Amino acid sequence: MPQEKQTKTEAAASLAVIRDRADGLVSAIGREDFFALFSATVSELLRFEFLVVFLYRRDAAPARLHDSITAARHRKGLNNYLQNTYVLNPFYQAVRKGVEPGVYFMKNFMPDEHSLETRHQDFRLRVDSFEEIGFLTNDWPSGMQELLLVMPIDASTLIEVSLSKKEATGGFSAENVAELRSVFPFLHALLCKHWEFASHELAPELEAPLLERLFMSFGQGVLSERERQVIRLVLLGHSSTSVALNLGVALPTVKSHRRNAYAKLEVSSQAELFALFMTSVRELREAL
Repeated sequence: MPQEKQTKTEAAASLAVIRDRADGLVSAIGREDFFALFSATVSELLRFEFLVVFLYRRDAAPARLHDSITAARHRKGLNNYLQNTYVLNPFYQAVRKGVEPGVYFMKNFMPDEHSLETRHQDFRLRVDSFEEIGFLTNDWPSGMQELLLVMPIDASTLIEVSLSKKEATGGFSAENVAELRSVFPFLHALLCKHWEFASHELAPELEAPLLERLFMSFGQGVLSERERQVIRLVLLGHSSTSVALNLGVALPTVKSHRRNAYAKLEVSSQAELFALFMTSVRELREAL
């Protein structure tokens, strides 16, 4: 079957699933079982290993609204992300700048020329160049590909539905993306209406943006302002070339700033820089 015809056929099948489930989904708006039904419907559209629904709000850490994770270790990894490593996640950083609604791969939010070292350290985040985002939150399953349904609710609120699947099994296909895009407007409208009815129950106690402040002030009093700008981008996975493009400076200048910053922070690699940042996160939490 030609590729274009196959894609149209699969999209038609997805629309048929939505038609069959629409009444039940609409009836569940505002109810506690809404996300469970939503998750079950998406699982009929494509195969995935687990789903997590995240809430992002301006000046707050992300929060979990629903998930289908069954492994206790992976749940621990999810909690680690929500409490610690989210501040380094490329999607979280993209949300702060504004993201258009749609279906995305996580790799769509990666900086250009993404490059990370592969030294292993004993901390809550492991640098791993084989991961989509260049690092792995401890206890999070490895080798996963993420497909994201990005659903802004209003100017300050966004819901992300994250679908994960092992890349070793083939990950998500272009056909999967086409299927989701064909039904995305309905799913987005559904989520917006559910939020309208249930936001007072869904919005959890969100912590003050302590990690964001720590991230922005990391190296303060030790590094120059330009060195801090360079280090923030390095923490987000940018290569020296990408840092130069983002800051509009010459590559040798970036390398000089990076070398000087590493010397002042007494680290010698990107892995050690991650470890130092995450140590400062733990110390902040222990001080509270």
